[in-house]
Amino acid sequence: MHRRQRWTIPLGIVAIGIGAVILWNRDSPETLYRQAREVFRSDAALCDELLARGIDRSGGDFPAAQVLRCRLMGRAGQWVEALGYFSTIEQPQRAPGDELIMLGGEARAAGAVVLARLAFAAASDGEGEFRQAALERLAALEQELGRLDTAREAAGRLLELDPGNAIAAFVTARIELADLNPAGAADWYERSIQTTTSPELRNSARRELIGVRLDLGDAAAARAEWNSLAASGSLSDADQLFLADLLRLEGEARAAVDLIESLPAAIRMSERALLIAGLARLDLDEPQAAVDALLRVLQYNPAHKEAHFKVGTAYRRLGNDEVAETHFARNQELTEYAVQILDLRGRLAKTPDQPELIAELARLYRLTGRNELADRLER
Repeated sequence: MHRRQRWTIPLGIVAIGIGAVILWNRDSPETLYRQAREVFRSDAALCDELLARGIDRSGGDFPAAQVLRCRLMGRAGQWVEALGYFSTIEQPQRAPGDELIMLGGEARAAGAVVLARLAFAAASDGEGEFRQAALERLAALEQELGRLDTAREAAGRLLELDPGNAIAAFVTARIELADLNPAGAADWYERSIQTTTSPELRNSARRELIGVRLDLGDAAAARAEWNSLAASGSLSDADQLFLADLLRLEGEARAAVDLIESLPAAIRMSERALLIAGLARLDLDEPQAAVDALLRVLQYNPAHKEAHFKVGTAYRRLGNDEVAETHFARNQELTEYAVQILDLRGRLAKTPDQPELIAELARLYRLTGRNELADRLER
């Protein structure tokens, strides 16, 4: 009997130990997280309970579960709370990259752009296969928000990972355009068109490149891109404005006017359409019609330098020199602002930390109708 008791005690201890391991595995942070993912879309209350238990059992440091909890808050419309909770995660880059990207995408769709930026940035700082996808989303979002410096940084990191990345090229083109470098933008748009495998991205880049070519007055290059866009079969009514502007540059002003007149009112009365129509009417020596169109352009944008000059030309042809001179004077004023802007940008490129120059540049941007650039500087 003594020998039997001697073996019974150790076997009992082993049984208890095995039971503890089973209970731990059943309620381990990883198991609870996996269970929470399984019910994420079907049972929010249970999902939150499982996540809370998993985070608690991990000592409060479980980035994967914490990010999933942010997504759960977002599904309930609690994006402010989700942002606050995300900020408590010590190392969010340790969370799965795909979870961070999903959180960023959901936050962006809901307008919670600060959380979207943080989620994409965390995924881009992590290890593994999702860094590139995160950088693509981060670069595009930063550019859309007008945060060009951080967009440029993200695009640069993306190009280091993948020198032929079409999204990075597209974002860089937009940055160059916002930085008033259309020639540089054109090069990057071409690179994006050549490297992308996405028809949607290729057509988007081509549309923007056509606009750049037209603004540069390069009708031949614009025509080549227009023909490629037309061949894609994805033309919209708005795209017809590219053709109207192209026809005008090619000396077909009457065809340009007729084309614009055939478009739906929402497009026909847009700032871009009115400008093209006004310029075409001036080419056709129809100054009153040109005045009518160009004054509407100035209602959209009182700081439109070209519109002021052209409406001044139209008034002069009508014999109204006094009004013409006011528009010529305004054009000259805006031209002088543009020269000052270029000078300040050059000085700030050499020595960025000059608050007085930054404030003056922001003021000039506002005077020339470039409020988004002023906002970026003031941030």
